[in-house]
Amino acid sequence: MFRTLLAFGLLASFSCGDGNAGVFGDAQWQVRCPPGFPMCPRNGETVDVFNFDGTEGVTATCNIDESDGTRIVDFTLGPNSGQLMAVSGIVTSTEGGTVRGASCRITVIDDANNFGGPVEGLCGANAPSEAQPCQIGPITFNEAGEDGPELRTTVLCSHLPSPSNPDLLQRDITRPMAPTEPASIRIVNCPGI
Repeated sequence: MFRTLLAFGLLASFSCGDGNAGVFGDAQWQVRCPPGFPMCPRNGETVDVFNFDGTEGVTATCNIDESDGTRIVDFTLGPNSGQLMAVSGIVTSTEGGTVRGASCRITVIDDANNFGGPVEGLCGANAPSEAQPCQIGPITFNEAGEDGPELRTTVLCSHLPSPSNPDLLQRDITRPMAPTEPASIRIVNCPGI
């Protein structure tokens, strides 16, 4: 409840005046050792993004392109340069829903270690697998969100490999402290909604 009131207060204070509040990121995830994976020394810290892009080191960017009844979504979120999640090529309908096609890619940075990327970071609607390690939940667009136009989705990765050593460096991406639940993503004021 406090977090919702804080978000509303922050968005309301930035929305007054010029009408351009900027992109606001609200996301929580954890980079975790895959169960039984021997080459992983520790789980990552809880990552919590809850601010406007460019405020206190936060990155919260988003872009939506609309064409032929589909929307293509790209976003990047992170509380600082050492923790970042970038997802590109999410294709869905103009109303949202299930991710389509095979263009989705994810990159996650955890303490300067990269996981995923253009080759290893395939994502889509299906449950995580060796061929597609990350699942993107249905996309929800809400033009009349409580804090402004918003996009919501989830991310769940299993054995997401690092491009530097795909066989030995792998991580799961989940909700913090919940190794089987997807991370939550909410972006407010994403251009194109």
